[in-house]
This record gives sequence, C-alpha cells and structure tokens, in this order.
Amino acid sequence: MTQRRLRLALLMLLGMVGACTMAPQRGPITAPELARCQQTFKDNDALLRAAQIHDAQATRVKGHAFLRVDRLLVSIAAEVKNTAQRQAWLARAMAMDAEGRGLELARLSPAPDSAVVEQLQNCRAKLGAALRDDDKAWHSMLDVAQVADDYSATLRVLGVYPISARIVLAGVAGLQAREMPRLLDPPTGDSPAARRYRLGSDATDAALPAASGPWHRDALGIPLLGDAELAALLRRHAPELSVDIRSDDDHLGQVTHKRAPFVDSANPVLYTQLAYTRFGRQVLPQLVYTWWFAARTARGPFDPLAGPLDGLSWRVTLDDDGQPLAYDLVHNCGCYHMFFPSPRLRMRHLASTLAEPAWVPFTIPTHWRGRLHLALASGSHYLRAIAPAGASPPDHFYALRPYRELRALPAREQRVSLFDAHGLVPASARGERWFLWPMGIVAPGSMRQWGHQATAFVGRRHFDDARLFERYFERVDSAAVAAPD
Repeated sequence: MTQRRLRLALLMLLGMVGACTMAPQRGPITAPELARCQQTFKDNDALLRAAQIHDAQATRVKGHAFLRVDRLLVSIAAEVKNTAQRQAWLARAMAMDAEGRGLELARLSPAPDSAVVEQLQNCRAKLGAALRDDDKAWHSMLDVAQVADDYSATLRVLGVYPISARIVLAGVAGLQAREMPRLLDPPTGDSPAARRYRLGSDATDAALPAASGPWHRDALGIPLLGDAELAALLRRHAPELSVDIRSDDDHLGQVTHKRAPFVDSANPVLYTQLAYTRFGRQVLPQLVYTWWFAARTARGPFDPLAGPLDGLSWRVTLDDDGQPLAYDLVHNCGCYHMFFPSPRLRMRHLASTLAEPAWVPFTIPTHWRGRLHLALASGSHYLRAIAPAGASPPDHFYALRPYRELRALPAREQRVSLFDAHGLVPASARGERWFLWPMGIVAPGSMRQWGHQATAFVGRRHFDDARLFERYFERVDSAAVAAPD
C-alpha cells in the first residue's frame, strides 16, 4: 500500500469513529434521506462482500448496517430507559461499526475516495438519530441486536456431548492437577535460559498515576477514559515477561504478513485494548495485553497441541478506585484460562454441574501493586510463576501497539487481517480439533480474535462475557480486605 493510500485509510478510520456522535440536525430527517442512507450502507456492504472482506470482532445488527455490538452492549440493552442512555448506547454501537468498517475499507484495493467516507459518516449520524427517536424501531432493533455464542449445538449432538463431555472434563481436571503444584511452588529466579521482557518507556512506575478512579462515566455507567489516561494505565500495568528460550518459537514479536502471518522477534510487541466487565451495578474497565510467538513447539512426532502461531492475553480488571480487582490469563485459542483475584474478591459457592469450574490458582496479594512478572515455559508457553516485577534490567524491551492493528496488517499491495471472517487465525490449526470437536467448539486449538474466545470445553464460557467475573466471584467485606496479607 502506498503512503498516500495508507494515510487515506487511517483518516477514514479516524473520521468514521469521530462521526459516531449524533449532532443535532438542521432540520427534520426525511424518509427519502433515510432510505438513501440505508441504501448507502447496503451498497458498501455489498462491496465488502464482493471483496470477501469481513471483520468478525463486533457483530453486525441485522437490518441496521450502521451498528455493531459486543456482549457488553447486548447485556446493557434491555436496561436502557431514557433518551440519554439510548444515545450513549447507539454511540458505542456506531463506533464499533465505524472502527470495523474503517478497517475493512482499509483492506480494499483501491481504497475508497473521501466522498464515500463522508457519505457514510453523514448517513451513520442520520440513521442513529432517527433510531434514537423512534420507540417502535428501537425495540425492534433490540430484538435482533444479539451476539451468538461460539458453541455449536449440532456438533455437541453429533458428538454425544453428555458422555464425551465427562471424558474431557476429567482431562481438564488432570491438566489442572498437574500444573497447579508448579504454580503454587514456582522456582525462584529466572532459569539460565530465560529471556526477560519489559515495557520500553522513559517513564518510571513512580512517575505514572497510581490510580485513576473513581471513573467518569457515560449515561450507561460505562467508564470514560481519555487517551492520555488510558495510555498511562496501560504503561503502569504492562506486565514484565520472562520466557524460557529453547528455540525460535519462544521469542515474542510483532505480527507481520509475508504471504502468511509471521512473528518478527526483532520487534517485541504487546497489543493492547480497553474492555469492560459488569460487576453488580458497576461497569469496570479492563486492560488487555496480547502477545504472540511464532509457534507452539511440538514435543514429538505427534503432538496435537503444537502448530504455527501461539500467544497469550493478560487482563487487568480495575476497581472503581483504579486498583486491580482481578487478573486473568488465557492462551489466544481460549484455552488454559486462569483467574487471579485480588483479596477484594472470593469465590462463589456454585452448585455442581457438568461444566468446567473456574481455574483459580491463588489470590494476588494486596502488596503486589503495580506491574507483575509472568514467567512462561518454553514450547508450550504455559504460565510457570507470577511475582512482583523485579528491579533487575531486562534483556529486551517491548512496545505497546493497538490490538486493532492485527485486523489490517500491511501486506504488499493491500492490508490483510490476521483473522478470517469467523474470527479464527487459519494458519494456526491444531491436531486436537480431530478429537475435541464434540465439545461444540469449531477448530479447537486455533488462535482466535477478541470476541470469539470460548474458554471452556465443558459448559459455555467466553473470555469477553459481560458478567464473567461476577459469575465466579463476590466482593469481600472492605474490613477484611484491609487486613494484612
């Protein structure tokens, strides 16, 4: 892509995101205007379909091409009561379409001209304002604003799920039993083969704000973080990583595209995004850090878990005072999901069911403030230990980059996404898919896009569930939290 086309694509994305507010109209929006705008989006969708370009991160709302939703917005939709809340909800749904469509259009060759961009901007604002003020249309839209889960009922029926799930559940319990002692009694210090990574920044932890709460919130109660505030929080909580190095598969790097996805270990990168979870009546911000390796190394001639591309995502959930409420870690396939609550939380007592329980190795002590150190094994990249970040200098520094860059990577004449239209990384298929398909997950073991990470083989659970933490944890009395660790 030429520099001119790249600049145009970036301007399109920024401009479309900026068009998600519904400024007052100079006059009434007429029915012919709305019909023309609906046709504009239909035509744009047809153009993207013809080019076989589809970004799966947020779900399109049927009949409302200018809106996309995620599990958070869907969970809030039924609670919207007034015009201000409608406007806030629509602004977020339009922003998701603006971002997704902008990244899709950036992958077109040739890129659309500015007139197309401006028309989409104007139409999004008009359609949003009309929907906000039309009660019947609003409730009709809510009926179809849904996000499907990433489990196939058909596969579970064909795989005799009630029986096969018990076998898999026993395997999951066995894995946790083998790995738990290593996490509870980790080796002290890095192994001689370990490579340590830390965020490259001139700012020290002491120079960054310790906390930003209580959060400013929109009409839906969703925290509003400015760019500078978010950047400071991402720097403060960016994890320190150490990885045992046995092969080139153990060097984290930047994802590039050279005929196929490629991890450039000369440029270590953690990809970041802001997410949210609901806990009680609050919506809390989450800082998500994702990194990639070239592969998961095979342990022998037949290793169904091995294959090209591997990676993990570390998430920090912040309480209303800006302090960490919980941490969790998942491999980018949605596998090996672990929770690490703070002392502010305790596990709920849940009835025994045929479902994977939450994997909670231990609670992170209160005095482990700031960034944490994650030690990873070679090959499998399993977590081996968590501790406060050390003072010793790292071997390498990494940079923070927006996660959305993975959705429009530079590649010769145009941009491509790391993910396919189903939110999968096609190049990352694993052999385990041949015997785990009865759990209802398509392509188990394959790396997945945000919003498509099913994290339980038995039962149903997603990494981006709007009430995931509330499902497994409850708050501890504040007096108990204040007690020494």
